[in-house]
Amino acid sequence: MSSNALASDWQRFYQAAKQAQQKQNYPAAIEAYTRALELAPAEIKLYRLRAESWQYLHEFAKAHQDLAQAMALSPDNPSLYEALGWLAIYEQNYPAARQALQQALSIDPDFNWARLNLGHAWLLDPQQSNAIELAIMTWRPLIGTRLGKFKFEEALQKDLQRLQALFPDTSHTAITAARSWLQDQE
Repeated sequence: MSSNALASDWQRFYQAAKQAQQKQNYPAAIEAYTRALELAPAEIKLYRLRAESWQYLHEFAKAHQDLAQAMALSPDNPSLYEALGWLAIYEQNYPAARQALQQALSIDPDFNWARLNLGHAWLLDPQQSNAIELAIMTWRPLIGTRLGKFKFEEALQKDLQRLQALFPDTSHTAITAARSWLQDQE
C-alpha cells in the first residue's frame, strides 16, 4: 500500500473518531482512534484524543497510557500536558492537575486552554481555602480573549456546567461563586 493510501486511511478513521467523540459515543471513538493509530503510530493527536475518550469513560489508567505514549514521542508538547491536567481534574487530583497545566504554560505561556483549566484545578480543590480567588486570578487575563472558536466567557460557562455535573457534591459553592464572578465581568 502506498504512503498516500495509508495517510488517507488513518485520516478517514480519525474523522470517524472525531464524529463519534462529538456524539459522545466514546467506545466507537476509541475503536476508530485505535484503527488510525495502527496506520499512523506517530500521530500524537490520535493518542491525545483517544486518551480523552478513555477519560470520559473513567478508564483513567488507559488514558494515562495513551498520554505517556504521546509524551514519549513529543515530550515538549504543551497540549499533552494540558490533556494530562484535564485528566487529573477528572481524577480529582488537583495538585497533579496544576503541575501538568503549569508545565504546559511553562512551554507555551500563551496556551489559554491550559490557563482556563488551571483555574478549574484551583477552583475545585477542597484543600484550597482561597480557591475562588486563585481561580479568578488565573482566569482574569483571559477576559475578552478567544479559545479556539469560543470566547473565554462562553468556554468557562460551558466548563462550569460540565464540572458541576461531574462533581455535584464537591464543587457547588465554588462553581456558584465562579458563575457570579463571570456574570460581573459582562
